[in-house]
Amino acid sequence: MADNKTDPRQWTSEKPKKSGFYYYRQSNDEEPIVLKVELLDDREGPISVVWLPGDNAAEPLEKCHGDWAGPIEPPAS
Repeated sequence: MADNKTDPRQWTSEKPKKSGFYYYRQSNDEEPIVLKVELLDDREGPISVVWLPGDNAAEPLEKCHGDWAGPIEPPAS
């Protein structure tokens, strides 16, 4: 269970507006997972999708109702 008092991530219910990897949780007492968010251009205009861990199919970002933190920066090398 995530402890909000010691979690340094800045959580927001606002959906990501740029591509990248983000922490996502559906509720405060749920362990966050990492999702890949991609902004794509299709025939109807720009859309946002998320890739779930271990899944080969993308889901529309609009279906993800929860909190976000990120984007996650890659570790410095």
